Amino acid sequence: MINWTEQNKLYGLNYSSKTGLYKDFVFDIRYDYDGDKPKVKPEDCGCCLSISFNSIYIEKTKFGDIDSLTKEAEKYLEKFLLIYSNKQ
Repeated sequence: MINWTEQNKLYGLNYSSKTGLYKDFVFDIRYDYDGDKPKVKPEDCGCCLSISFNSIYIEKTKFGDIDSLTKEAEKYLEKFLLIYSNKQ
């Protein structure tokens, strides 16, 4: 469902490590790292997920690793689509 893109060049809160797109949804996963070496992948560092819809943040931050946050994003979208389809 979600079209994911990964980049492994820069790390930290200022750089997306993995982004997902589905229509007007944007799922953004970043390393929870605010250091001065963005080209070095941080060790023992979690990631955070932000979800926006039409450029409005609807889920500000969830923490975990990239794989668990990817699954969390997929579950979030499935739940949203299920609720939306039931209202129509």
